[in-house]
Amino acid sequence: LTCITLLALLLTGVQALGVFQQLSMTWFEPMRAILRAMSLLSFDLKVVKIGCVVGSHPVPSYLTRQFIAPGCIPLILVILLAKKWRWPHTNVKIELCNTTGSIYNIVFISIVLSCLSPFVCNLKHPSGDSSMIDDPSILCYEDSDHSTMAVLGVASCLLVPIPFLISAILFTRKYPGMLANPSPESDGMLKAMRFMYFRYTPARYYYGSLLLMRSLLLALIPVIVSDSGLQISLTFMLIGGSMMLQQQLLPWRDRTTNLMDGVLMVFLLLLLLCGGMAADIDSFIGIQVVGTLSFSLLLVIALSVAARALYQRFVPSPWYHYFIC
Repeated sequence: LTCITLLALLLTGVQALGVFQQLSMTWFEPMRAILRAMSLLSFDLKVVKIGCVVGSHPVPSYLTRQFIAPGCIPLILVILLAKKWRWPHTNVKIELCNTTGSIYNIVFISIVLSCLSPFVCNLKHPSGDSSMIDDPSILCYEDSDHSTMAVLGVASCLLVPIPFLISAILFTRKYPGMLANPSPESDGMLKAMRFMYFRYTPARYYYGSLLLMRSLLLALIPVIVSDSGLQISLTFMLIGGSMMLQQQLLPWRDRTTNLMDGVLMVFLLLLLLCGGMAADIDSFIGIQVVGTLSFSLLLVIALSVAARALYQRFVPSPWYHYFIC
């Protein structure tokens, strides 16, 4: 279990590099080549010359990317049917749900990045217009190909990652009740959704949903924010905040996984910091806003702590909270 969990963590970290590639910044070598190669994990089929099969037109290539995640379901079903033929006691429905969920859970960042790629635009285009980072030849919101890809992207989000995320959150909410009131239906649901909780300690059963929401927010940053400085700042805060939460909760079942999760996020932050220092940032407005808000928040926290300390000093609480009679 530890080896599988560590491999899943490593793959998640590698997918985070795909988010870094979507940021409006120019990476240095050899990171640029590494990130370009890692784009295959976000289903960017240009790396494997898919144009030789579907043509050079961007819309068929993008549409092919959207069929990769759903296309694994029939393949898994065929494998499970063969397993049931060999071992008749196999529950195909439960194992199909659990296996597909495990795969989607691991590559969730890649699925979201693939769906949202038409909405990640580079405002530093030489002509002054914005173009897709994945395909600079397509102008955002002006080219007919981009409009088609945007419609396909919205449809893909509504059909794959959003339903999966909603199902995971709803299951997490019902999980304590299923344990408290066991039934054949709840037992089947627990087995089908085992991928959502089996890697975590019983008290941190909800951490899988938190990771999915973090992955979604991470993939949304290049879409919502166009300023490169603000993108770097928000990404840094999201990864740093999740690292603090992870080290506080210690959700994984063994100490090694908890430690490696923190180490992986430290390396991601270090890589992002190096990329930010080497980036050519034209506007510092986003950085100024984040810096001002961060200092203001720090000041508010410091004043709140000081006020509480003074209150406890001059209005002391009783010496004992409990009395034994």
